Amino acid sequence: DYLPTIAELVNYQLPDNRPIDGTSLQPLFEEKAFKRAQPIPFRTKNAFAFIDGNYKLVGKDNDKQALQLFDIEKDAKEQYDIAAANPERVSAMHKKFLKFNNSAQHSQQGGDYDDDEFTPVGKWIPLKTK
Repeated sequence: DYLPTIAELVNYQLPDNRPIDGTSLQPLFEEKAFKRAQPIPFRTKNAFAFIDGNYKLVGKDNDKQALQLFDIEKDAKEQYDIAAANPERVSAMHKKFLKFNNSAQHSQQGGDYDDDEFTPVGKWIPLKTK
């Protein structure tokens, strides 16, 4: 959210058409109501989280059996896993996360840039499948 927020705050038009992950948080600086339109994905080497509205899906690697779901509005400390009671939501959120993950890999490897000299920064670490 840093890039779109700063660009909006300083009224800067980005010079190209690359995809921007994130949403400007500028309305928060003016104490206006703000509702995120897009989910928030997080990913590390072998774990991920995906926040969509009041729900947070948490997983390790690509292990569907280990997925946890929390209603973070009602359970901010994430103590009560509600995945078993919400299999459709878990499945839908997991599919959205995997779509994001594939898009992030495509971008990291230069697929979003019209530059023949693009060199990826670091090595893409795929989620392990189980």
